[in-house]
Amino acid sequence: MNFMSQDKFLHRESQHPSPTLTDFKDNTVLWQGHPSHWLYLGRYAFYTVLWLTNAITALSWYAENDYLPMSPYFPILQAMFISIALVAPLMILWQFLWLRSLKTVITTNEIIEYTGIFSWTRSKKGCDLAQVIDASEMPPGFSVLGVLGFGHVIISTADHDQPIITLRAIKDYTLVCNLVRELRRKLRFERREYFGQP
Repeated sequence: MNFMSQDKFLHRESQHPSPTLTDFKDNTVLWQGHPSHWLYLGRYAFYTVLWLTNAITALSWYAENDYLPMSPYFPILQAMFISIALVAPLMILWQFLWLRSLKTVITTNEIIEYTGIFSWTRSKKGCDLAQVIDASEMPPGFSVLGVLGFGHVIISTADHDQPIITLRAIKDYTLVCNLVRELRRKLRFERREYFGQP
């Protein structure tokens, strides 16, 4: 299981606004990434401990109680043990796939969020970078994420569908935050100059 976030910068933006208007159809990918699986470490640990506790308890009861199969509670206990033995790994797998399905892409014009494990449940939302109000970085503090250098980026926008965009547990979160701010300033400067907006 790869716990590291799969984020990477694909292009680098100039430090100065371009003198020409950015093409609205230009969707050159500048950064894309997934949350790190360290974000769900607590959940993985919980279901793993639950499974191990269930297995140890079931084995000890069966080994020490020869009369257990004759007990009227045996079917209930057996169903409980089997249910936990099946559900706990499935929950770990589901959490893993769900976190892996979360993907954020930053292009020259917009921020795109992908969610959904299966192709028929996959959804896509895009927010124009010019609608970004502010972007702030949020260090996780003293935690596993903080020790490993992961952090969050909170982006507030004027988009009704995506008023808040959260990039959780990503590497280089400071660089990503600065990238969003730079692109926002660049687009607003270009459009103000081009369209004569105040």
